[in-house]
Amino acid sequence: MVRSRLSIFITVVEILALPLLIAASTAKLSALPPCAEKPGTTPSVYLSTQRSVISHILQLKNGSFPKFSSIVSSVHASGPNTTANYLFGTLETANGSIFTTLGLSYADVVKKEHDAGVALANVTLAWKDYETSDGVFNENQMAYVANSINTFLQAGQRVDVQLAIHYVPSWVMQIPNAYYVNQCGVTAPQTYGYDSPNYVFNATVRQKVQDFETHALQQLNARVGLNNIWDFRVDGGDGGEALYPLATDTLGHTNSYWAYDSNAQGMGYNLPLGVSSTPFPGWRPGQTTYNGQPFTTSQVQQWYDWYFNSRMNYYNWQVALYRNAGFNNYLTIETPGFGTRPDEYRTNINNYLNGSGDSNGTMSRAAVWQNLYPALTNKTNIIAYVSSMGDDSGVPPNNLCQPSDMNVNFNTDPIVNTWGAVRYVSYIANKYGFLKGGENPGWGTGDDPDYGITMMDNAAKQMESCGLIGMFWAHDDRLYTTTKTPLANIITLTDYSRVINQYNFNTVRVGTGVAYSDSQGNPWSADRGFTASSTAWYC
Repeated sequence: MVRSRLSIFITVVEILALPLLIAASTAKLSALPPCAEKPGTTPSVYLSTQRSVISHILQLKNGSFPKFSSIVSSVHASGPNTTANYLFGTLETANGSIFTTLGLSYADVVKKEHDAGVALANVTLAWKDYETSDGVFNENQMAYVANSINTFLQAGQRVDVQLAIHYVPSWVMQIPNAYYVNQCGVTAPQTYGYDSPNYVFNATVRQKVQDFETHALQQLNARVGLNNIWDFRVDGGDGGEALYPLATDTLGHTNSYWAYDSNAQGMGYNLPLGVSSTPFPGWRPGQTTYNGQPFTTSQVQQWYDWYFNSRMNYYNWQVALYRNAGFNNYLTIETPGFGTRPDEYRTNINNYLNGSGDSNGTMSRAAVWQNLYPALTNKTNIIAYVSSMGDDSGVPPNNLCQPSDMNVNFNTDPIVNTWGAVRYVSYIANKYGFLKGGENPGWGTGDDPDYGITMMDNAAKQMESCGLIGMFWAHDDRLYTTTKTPLANIITLTDYSRVINQYNFNTVRVGTGVAYSDSQGNPWSADRGFTASSTAWYC
């Protein structure tokens, strides 16, 4: 059941109005054990709520804002659960052939995951599936997506939606100059089997994105209610993340800068509003002269600012599109890895962007997160999102945030180069006042040997130490897949529920309020590894 803002407000008021916010209790709150009694032991529920409310009050008194997740979960519709500190979700929820193989209906999966403590579901609307030809929309696909969203909402979950423009229709690529072109004259490679349209330097391509997204938002508003959706992911085009295409092109050239189509070079007349052509037509990274004259590093900086800011124009345009459509909730910007760090950035500029200082291939992709987040003109309700939690980055791998991090001189202290992705982006997000979230690398994106419970535990530790509002597991189908997977990489819904309850309730929720079985007639308690628990809340 979806709770209205008014009912949430009333519930919070009722909590605040609870008697006995006793000074003695306040002084000893930190010593109280975790609340994990059986249903009916009201005092511990009350004390847990009391601790939560006092925590929020103290945070506000100290000038910080309590995590959104910890506020709303105290009035969660599922019943008498202790306060949830984090929001856990799954990517591509209930999407995959494994669910058909197991005979699990959409409703089966929704029920299982909600009861396991999963609070966020993810739904994708692929551009190629919805706008099958220019201006022609498959409303059956929209109906399917809207019904999925409503199913999640009715189960008490929040819904994260991506209007996936990176699943581009083939007809879009027929638009003149639809492809990015690098300094070698080569068009951008595909990502996961899909082309990357030139959203940055082609006004027609961008208009087609606007047509798709505007129509989709209007339909979602009519069928679901736009602001019943918890957040939208701002699709960067390249696999959905905030990047130019890959640094290596299809012919093997590395250090690709994707700004050499006719519009970007000033030979076309189809640039989006607010985007200019290159300040130095024909100049290529690595060149130290231009038109027979020395080319200074200040001019390199000017060129790179143009390249980076052209990309930022796209993100700010996307944020404005959602806001102008009437969506007021969260928008997520997906930023993988740590990108280009400050000393690497300076080295790249001083080396004329010749690639020698860009071993990770991030500078050419404009993955400069310390510049991206402050360049967002509307920062309200933006989530800085690390799409590579538990990726072994940093020294030591997967290192955690420390209270002393904010005292580090970010631009000059070499210790920043030892930080992993979550720690690095969290510093930036904290500096500019963004909420933080994230997800792990999915199975098959490199087949990390840690994929499985090791990666899940590492990601959850990073979430806690860095103050993220929660995390998504990539991907939902892996929580049900046990075949054709090395034993060490198998991860189940049982494992995820254990982690969720470790960080939220210190208990395991295993029951349901009514008799329940899946499409194969298997009872909920027969699901992998779930057993009765004397300390469980039944909901």
